[in-house]
Amino acid sequence: MTAADSISAGNAFLLLAVLAGIGIAWLRPLPASALAGGGESAWAPWDFRLTRILFLVWAFILVLIAANAAGLTLLRTGSWEGAQPPESLLRWSGVLSTLVLQLGLLGVGLWAIRARGWSPRGFFRESGASGRSVFRVSLQRFLRLLPLVWLVGVLWGLLLLLLRSLGLPLEPEPQRAVLWIAESDSPAFLLSMGVLVVIGAPVVEELIFRGLLFRYLGEKLSLPLALWTSGILFALLHASLQSFLPLVVLGVLLAWVYRKSGDLRVPILFHLFFNLFSFLNLLFLPAPPG
Repeated sequence: MTAADSISAGNAFLLLAVLAGIGIAWLRPLPASALAGGGESAWAPWDFRLTRILFLVWAFILVLIAANAAGLTLLRTGSWEGAQPPESLLRWSGVLSTLVLQLGLLGVGLWAIRARGWSPRGFFRESGASGRSVFRVSLQRFLRLLPLVWLVGVLWGLLLLLLRSLGLPLEPEPQRAVLWIAESDSPAFLLSMGVLVVIGAPVVEELIFRGLLFRYLGEKLSLPLALWTSGILFALLHASLQSFLPLVVLGVLLAWVYRKSGDLRVPILFHLFFNLFSFLNLLFLPAPPG
């Protein structure tokens, strides 16, 4: 497939729509007071003891083990001919692993909030802003900052190509889930992945990486160090060299909009818009020739 063949009319329309939105977002910025009562100064500290922090780390490890075990169990219960399981079974094992991972991390995050004596509903709505205001701020932040993520992605790709040309044994590949979405023609699988990627991932990852990790690091470290540390850990979770630096920058931006707004719904919606754009872009890709 050539570079020209890899873009469909749907991809082009989606890109033009987003570019138009970016122009509007820059021409009509929201006022600084769009989220009344927001800001990091309104945050109460996590104030966790070392024993509770160690328990959280242990719980995260157990969730990772359970997610992997769920996927492997599905593979072992299936039947196939040959040494390797069929691609469809691998995809559904990935769906099951991701579902277990998200539910487990969500449970750990909600436990941490309750253990601190907070209300989960209040934790997600700390600014007290209306849903309409949060939506407007999130969409504006997404459209204004998306070009930065694109630029970093292009530069990172060029750097990887340069390093490979110099003889470094680098074989960057997209995340496996990205390949599965781009290549699958199963409506049930695409619907399942759509829910996990567009809805589940933003809620769970923002709760863990911004609501817990960044907020805690912000109490112990300088702001730049807290931003970049949480961003790097966020990118490492995705285990993709090809998208590592763009994901680091995305994680930093998500933490920054959380700090500016003081409302966890803002990075959740920002993340949702980003994943929705990426998911639709993959769906619009032309199928490879058979």
